[in-house]
Amino acid sequence: DYNEDFRLYMTTKLANPHYVPEVYARVAVVDFTVTMAGFEQQLLGHVIQQEKVELEEERAKLVEEVNANEKRLKLYEDRLLEQLSASKGNLIEDEDLMSTLSDAKRASMEVAEKLSTAVDTRKRIN
Repeated sequence: DYNEDFRLYMTTKLANPHYVPEVYARVAVVDFTVTMAGFEQQLLGHVIQQEKVELEEERAKLVEEVNANEKRLKLYEDRLLEQLSASKGNLIEDEDLMSTLSDAKRASMEVAEKLSTAVDTRKRIN
């Protein structure tokens, strides 16, 4: 017999504890370790959120844009690699491949410009 409400919480000073798979299957392991840089970013976010709401909104928008741009580049990269692996014969004569390469190059330049702007904005916010 056991009580359904029973909970056991354990802590460790080990930075990266290793347990056997059976333990991981039966418990929820929560890692509360935080790096100093990550902690500073969290605190900065809270301060900015309280003091300057518009800067925090701009920072959140900036994070979303950077993530979207990285996903966009990854999609182009995957599509390009897929077409390269499926291509037969002369690569230069493959119009779909050349079109994708051109689109990927254009998108890469746009994303690089946006990331540069994001770095400048992040410096201004921080």
